[in-house]
Amino acid sequence: MDRIMRAHEIIGILVIPGRTEAEKSVGNLDTLWQDRCLRFCQALGEEKFENLLTDASLQGFGIRYCKSVDPRFSYVCSAIISLLRLHAEITELTSKFNSGLVTPVLAPPCIISASQRDKIIKLVQYVIALEVLPNLLPGVGIPLKKRSEYAHELLDQASASNVSDVEKYDRLSFTTRALLKIASDPNLGCLIYSTSLPDILAALLQLCYAPIKEPDPKSTCTLVTPVLYSRFMAERREFKSQLDHLIATVYRPPLIKSLLLLQGAPKNLDTLPKVGPLVIAPVWLRAVCAEKLTSCLMQYNGIIYVAEATLGYYCDGSVDLNRINAVSQLIATPPKEVGIHSYYRVIAPQVVSLLKTSNPQTQPAFLQLGFRIIQLMMEKNSEITYKFLLKPVFLPLLQCLDSTVSEKCEIPDEFQLSQCLEEVKKVFVDNAQPGESVQAYLKSILIVLFKIYSCVFYGASYLRSTVEEILLRSLQNNSTAENIQVFELLAFNRLEKGMFPLKKGLTFKSGEEGGIVATFDENEENWLVSDDEKAIIIVDLMTKQGDSETLSQFFLHLLKRLGSIIDPLEEDSDPEGDDFESKLLRIEKQLDDKMFKLKESLMVVRLISLLSESEGIQDVIMKDQVKVVEFTKMTLQRVAIQIEESAERQLIDKESVCLAIGVLASLTSSASKVKNSLWDQLQTVVPDLDNLMNRHPDQEVRECAEDLKIVIASRGIYTNEMAKRMRKEKTKLEKEKKIVEELSNKEAVFENLKNVVIDPAIKLKEEVMNLYPNKKRR
Repeated sequence: MDRIMRAHEIIGILVIPGRTEAEKSVGNLDTLWQDRCLRFCQALGEEKFENLLTDASLQGFGIRYCKSVDPRFSYVCSAIISLLRLHAEITELTSKFNSGLVTPVLAPPCIISASQRDKIIKLVQYVIALEVLPNLLPGVGIPLKKRSEYAHELLDQASASNVSDVEKYDRLSFTTRALLKIASDPNLGCLIYSTSLPDILAALLQLCYAPIKEPDPKSTCTLVTPVLYSRFMAERREFKSQLDHLIATVYRPPLIKSLLLLQGAPKNLDTLPKVGPLVIAPVWLRAVCAEKLTSCLMQYNGIIYVAEATLGYYCDGSVDLNRINAVSQLIATPPKEVGIHSYYRVIAPQVVSLLKTSNPQTQPAFLQLGFRIIQLMMEKNSEITYKFLLKPVFLPLLQCLDSTVSEKCEIPDEFQLSQCLEEVKKVFVDNAQPGESVQAYLKSILIVLFKIYSCVFYGASYLRSTVEEILLRSLQNNSTAENIQVFELLAFNRLEKGMFPLKKGLTFKSGEEGGIVATFDENEENWLVSDDEKAIIIVDLMTKQGDSETLSQFFLHLLKRLGSIIDPLEEDSDPEGDDFESKLLRIEKQLDDKMFKLKESLMVVRLISLLSESEGIQDVIMKDQVKVVEFTKMTLQRVAIQIEESAERQLIDKESVCLAIGVLASLTSSASKVKNSLWDQLQTVVPDLDNLMNRHPDQEVRECAEDLKIVIASRGIYTNEMAKRMRKEKTKLEKEKKIVEELSNKEAVFENLKNVVIDPAIKLKEEVMNLYPNKKRR
């Protein structure tokens, strides 16, 4: 223990405290390095510093290649020797402690106090500032402007020394080897890597991948000789193994952060958010950092490590959207050397695990990052993203469907269903903007979600709000026509292309833990009761959605379907020549079709009755003139169908047709205020009014329909009063025409009589007058 304390005292000798203004005015630090080296030699009992350079601990790091020794390099060698002595003492004492040879009184020998830790960190930073950073190539490492003022002063003096490029390489390799050896102890390595990992990583990357020009045998003026080039290549293999070991052992978040810093900024730096001290790095360094980042990203929990490295911890729950966009773009873009199929297959499960984070400090940022990654992945390739990301999330729900996906799969248990629903909620509900491409895939599981919601709607389960939010989100960003299709799907089970029904006999029940359990029930449930419950749930969903446009349009859509219910059922044909089995199959199919039509008809009636009782639907329809016209048009068409069957059923509804005509009359009462678009809409009702005028059995209805037809056909030029007068005049003209026709018929009879009786007498009289011209005619 005394030897460890002695090693810490020697480190304290080399640590330089803050300089005074008088020392700063000197402007040269060489005297300060020489003074510290002299004190260091006295503490070790050496008369000359050159004797320390021959120390056995330095020979394995390549100090023999460092030919020139200046005060700065002497100070660095002294610091490395002191750190290596501390490393040796800690390693020896820790080995004895682990083997039981030494029993400390208070604490293990590896414990380092706060003051000792600060001195070690400062001394390591001196070593890096004096012999690592000055020997890095331009663009490698964190720029000098981002350093502290004191470090910048040290670097200015170190850069001013005249050292050849080969000497810089030898000093950098010597210092890097020594630092890696010192950091091999877990206690010292934790201190070194926590403060100087980017600098050590920059030195290793340069030593491993910086381009070295191969010597030309024909040229006599070459700086790198063949022998020197061979040594560089051998050392490069050595440093690559050390780099791989460093990447494999260091904690990933700081390693990824260091790689991102060393990768530097792209050419469009001005368009990106400021994420740290970035410079434009060399091409070879950017390529190497990108390769290392890709390997880190594709390993286990790689995305979580990237998130921790770039986003950090947001204790106040705030989220930097600019940084999230930049990081998500980095993660969602597949590297060139890895195909998008292989890349998404690896990172998709990691994105899902990113959404499952429960740490309250990181959860807001991680969730936003996961949502943004999913959006970008769907934009780049939606099919592959669905295959590797969304489909595994949907899998427990897809197993409940009668599809090829679930042929060889067992039905999920309560825990799997609950976890699946929570993940679907995070992807589609917690995500503020899931995107159209993401939301489109939600249709494939709507049948299962609605079936589960039907189970929890009348029961007690903590999943009710979860499923309800998912269903409402599936309707939120859709158009009115798309929402009507969704409600048609839920009400009448009209599956679209690519959709599958539930497995036969599969039903959902409340689980023991408050969730949902999928089971097979051989006893068929009463479809009358189940359809009643379904209609109530659908209307409840429409009401909670709060979209009055969808509510009114769906109501009008149901009224349009109501007319088909009135149509007579087609008579079953019984073709001759069929055998008994064919007839039986045909009858069975006909019964199924009739039962299906009956269920649909009853569902339409249920929904219309429930929606009619819904609050505000009358106001929504009657305030919109276009909807009013649609409503009356459907009423008139339904009455027309009743007229077709009036001879057999006598079911003509006079109240409905009078109400429809009254509504249309009120719309056209102020013709000057009616817009042209409404007149165009009213023209579609003219054929229905014409049908009523010609075929309705009630005289009053026919007259009202005729008056209204005149007003609409003239686009308000003729008012309702004028139409009535025209109708009266028309009736009068028709009566007069009838009288005229009757009179014309009488005149024709009279002419016939005249030809038979009168004409002979006239002819006789004329003959007499011809005989007696002088007599007066009588």
